[in-house]
Amino acid sequence: MRAGLRYHSIDKGHHHHLVCRRCGRITDLDERMLAPLQDTLRRVYNLEADLKHLAILGHCVKCRE
Repeated sequence: MRAGLRYHSIDKGHHHHLVCRRCGRITDLDERMLAPLQDTLRRVYNLEADLKHLAILGHCVKCRE
């Protein structure tokens, strides 16, 4: 199974996913996990990043076995 498209209403606000490249499993990511990244981008790159919607691709634990 491959990941397909997933749409969310703009009214849902910030929304982040972890997406398995192999099986397509999608896991919601808590926005608080991105605070250190936001701070680093601001401090190191002087960039105020727009992290309202983010997908991080990788391989889930089942697909790595």
